[in-house]
Amino acid sequence: MTLESLKASAVDAIKKEAYKRLTSSDWYVIRKLEKDIDIPANITTYRDTVRTVCEQRCALINAVTTEDEYNTQLSLPATLPGVEPGTTITVENGMPDWPTYPTS
Repeated sequence: MTLESLKASAVDAIKKEAYKRLTSSDWYVIRKLEKDIDIPANITTYRDTVRTVCEQRCALINAVTTEDEYNTQLSLPATLPGVEPGTTITVENGMPDWPTYPTS
């Protein structure tokens, strides 16, 4: 595979994952359109974060210029062991984490 086809495949997989994650909360959007019942703030935040992470991941993949960079980008952890979730840290490369679906 060429680098461009690797990147295209990775971007496609990222977009499919985002679609899958958004599908579980689509009913809130439909309910809003049909019944004018507000979408809970935590669901709106979740959906916005899914779209943001999708854009960030695609941008990171599209920015690589060699297969080595591509492999490094996909192999670095998004979170670091021993770092409390939600803590802001700078990680060179690595993919941002997908958000967790809200429980309430």
